[in-house]
Amino acid sequence: MDSNDQKVRMLACSGGSWTTEDGYTMVYRPFTLMRRTLELPFDSTYSQMKSCVGKKLKLSPHYDFRMSYQLPLSSSDKNKPVVVEIDDDEDVEIFLDIANKASHGLLTLYIFRA
Repeated sequence: MDSNDQKVRMLACSGGSWTTEDGYTMVYRPFTLMRRTLELPFDSTYSQMKSCVGKKLKLSPHYDFRMSYQLPLSSSDKNKPVVVEIDDDEDVEIFLDIANKASHGLLTLYIFRA
């Protein structure tokens, strides 16, 4: 399969925001949580990804949102997860690569108001 034909699946969550718990750990707190599975072409750009996410989650075109995910994917006391924002094409490329290689299930894309 050509990389242009390859699709990457993820879970998209909208309706929450990031808050700090215990002074360090970032936690996504839902207000009105919406979860949807999403499939994107592996070679998607930032604008394509944002458009696809907006359509899938049925967000208003006037809703200004940001996209993020957490690394590491699993944490321990020594290895606290951090929030990574997706701001450009390079960030999308890295996120899709990580999502494509995730062996523990779907990687979660978190949507929050800008």
